[in-house]
Amino acid sequence: MEATVGQTPESLAVLVFTLRGRLYGLLQESNATLQPWIQRYAAPGSIPGTPSWLLGLLSVQGTVQPIVDLGAFVGMEASTPTTETRFIFVQRDELCVGLLVDAASSVRYFDTLAPSRSHETDRTTLLPTLLTGTARLDENDIAILRAGDLMDVLTALLESSINAPFTVTA
Repeated sequence: MEATVGQTPESLAVLVFTLRGRLYGLLQESNATLQPWIQRYAAPGSIPGTPSWLLGLLSVQGTVQPIVDLGAFVGMEASTPTTETRFIFVQRDELCVGLLVDAASSVRYFDTLAPSRSHETDRTTLLPTLLTGTARLDENDIAILRAGDLMDVLTALLESSINAPFTVTA
């Protein structure tokens, strides 16, 4: 079964991006909104004592937002920013998070998604738990992640990072 591309009222909106040489997509869902802007890389202000995948905070359109290295977050190596590196933004309720990806393409519309094929997923990362299906675009496979599931995991981990006891050593 192959996903079909096109835009109808029932189409699935997917923001396509590259992470470590592979195409991925974030599925637009009612509980997690893909923001309509993609931003070039700018170094965020770091936050001491947070996980390495939480790169820091960045002011975007007048609001300070957490920036997450998506590759490092899911268990890949940390990103090395290039001229192609971009931030994509996902919002759920009041939380808007910038996700650092290797490159961003555009929003594409699919009528259907094919089931994920387990042999294509890397079991050493968090990705298999976030995958919802696959699509084909220009002869390339796109692994589709649910934006809502990603935000659930991110929210829980961000809250535990922020609420962790703060200690000062002399």
